Amino acid sequence: MVDPTPFPRSEVLSVSGLTVSYDGKLALDGAEAHVPRGTLTAIVGPNGAGKSTFLKAVLGLEPSTGEVRAFGRPVAGVLDRIAYVPQRAAVDWSFPVRVFDVVLMGAYRRTGLLGRITTALRAEVAEALDRTGMADLADRQIGALSGGQQQRVFLARALMSRAELFLLDEPFAGVDAATEAAIISVLQGLRDGGATLLSVHHDLSTVSSYFDRVLLLNRRTVAEGTVATTFTRERLATTYGAALLQAAIV
Repeated sequence: MVDPTPFPRSEVLSVSGLTVSYDGKLALDGAEAHVPRGTLTAIVGPNGAGKSTFLKAVLGLEPSTGEVRAFGRPVAGVLDRIAYVPQRAAVDWSFPVRVFDVVLMGAYRRTGLLGRITTALRAEVAEALDRTGMADLADRQIGALSGGQQQRVFLARALMSRAELFLLDEPFAGVDAATEAAIISVLQGLRDGGATLLSVHHDLSTVSSYFDRVLLLNRRTVAEGTVATTFTRERLATTYGAALLQAAIV
């Protein structure tokens, strides 16, 4: 069920009938989403609801059926305008590389993998690290960082892409309060600058203060729209089930 309240912004991401199955079991069953420009949307649902799968399928990283369009075009043709921040657990942090170099990788679509590292590009990396509170650790090996610091580095790398659409998979998982505050500040700043962001999110208590829209997902789209009209106890109960909702809130 999509919130009928009109939004005075053009639609950046349109998803219809998105279906993914693993070994004959549906991970997503006809999910849909219609995301306006310049908004920050939480993707909320129980474990196993297909939230991470949704992001990967949107990007074409999972075989799927259905239609996905970004900026009015098939996603495959606009990947240079999209940044993806995966779950920290999905990354091999033992690879010996500096924080600076990881963040620099975010610019490879503009520079090429063997592009020259100019003074301007170095300054851009420094700015991304500063925005995420990681400027002092630019020369640190990525594997020596804490979980929260690693998450900040991945966000800094996403900033280097100069993307217009950001897809983030649990950016607050396993981070401390200071890191969480730093990350949401950056995300809200991107939104206020006109970017569009979707983030898998588990903490129901912070949805209203962090986000302006919500996508309630449990294999199918239960509801989508503004937090004020969509993030209700009734719709959450439909998404989680009454017992599970109580457990999620506790």
